[in-house]
Amino acid sequence: MTNINLLPPEIAHKRKLELRRLYVAMAGGAAIGVIALIYVGMGLQVSRANGELEELKQKSQRLNAAKIQLQQFADRKTELQSKQKIAEQVVANEIKWAKLLNELSMVIPVECWIESIKAGEEEGLTFSGWSVDQTATASTETTGSTDATGVATVGHKPVAKWLVRLSLIKDLTDIWLTSSAGNTFQDRTAIKFESTAKWKTAHTPTSASAAPAPPAANQPASPSSGGG
Repeated sequence: MTNINLLPPEIAHKRKLELRRLYVAMAGGAAIGVIALIYVGMGLQVSRANGELEELKQKSQRLNAAKIQLQQFADRKTELQSKQKIAEQVVANEIKWAKLLNELSMVIPVECWIESIKAGEEEGLTFSGWSVDQTATASTETTGSTDATGVATVGHKPVAKWLVRLSLIKDLTDIWLTSSAGNTFQDRTAIKFESTAKWKTAHTPTSASAAPAPPAANQPASPSSGGG
């Protein structure tokens, strides 16, 4: 049986064009849908990435704040360590006068007394003192000197004893007698002397003075007394 198409060719061609347009529209819609899905998916990924980035920024800010606090503590620690080091150096170089004076009181002869003590970084220690040039007893060995009346006197022997005993202090070295001369002290025959010593370690320059009372006039001390 033969099919007879009574439609004009123009109408058939038009229908084919409409079908093609429909297919193209459907394909375009599908492509747009796919693109929309891709866009939405990428938008979600971007949003999630932005959230993670914001969280990382917040963590970074917290870490920076903690770092600043830790740096402040570190700077404070460094400052305290520096101050502690300076304080230790000052204390180490400081002359311990209490210890020195205590040791001096143990070694100084009773015939002598120290009037002043000066300290310098280069000069060391300078001791200025007196020694009573008292009359020697019959049992005391004298230096052979005599006073204006011809009576034998002790002379510089207590000063020599002072130098010997000063060398017993372990922190001192290089002990010298710079001067020793006859003089008067409160109308009594005396010897004015000055001696120097060096510290075995460096010390901060300071000064001190001490003037203990001399031996009593009515009870003169002999050179052999007081740890001679």
